[in-house]
Amino acid sequence: MIASKDGLPIELHFRLNVVDEWPPVAVEGVLCTAVDKGYRIESPPLFVKGISVGDIIEVAFDLENDVASWQPISQSGRTTAWILRTGSGNNIATVLPELRALGCQIVELPELGCYAVDIPPEVSIADIDACLARLDGNSTAVAFPSYRHP
Repeated sequence: MIASKDGLPIELHFRLNVVDEWPPVAVEGVLCTAVDKGYRIESPPLFVKGISVGDIIEVAFDLENDVASWQPISQSGRTTAWILRTGSGNNIATVLPELRALGCQIVELPELGCYAVDIPPEVSIADIDACLARLDGNSTAVAFPSYRHP
């Protein structure tokens, strides 16, 4: 296990399976905190599917100390949404402040048009949908790679 000093978050590097140049990176760093049985996810992932902020995961590392595989130990009630710029006429920047005002945490990789949104369980999905509905559907895609809301 890779541990941080003083319980501070560390960045675990997840190896990604790149197919047809997607995702645009081969490794993603995700902020995590070492806990008794594994690692707690502290930031929403941009490309790793199936995990959300607050999840506890068990990981297996490769020889370079990158995460080669992982499995959930416990799942939080949080949802992860991805927003992807697919064209030039998008308005993602206008929606991000609205999502933050609702209590969402956002990880941004604007140079690649990729955004990960952590949606706490107390935030209504209807409110999230209302924000996302304002995105330009011709130049933006939305996915929920880790949906935990009822």
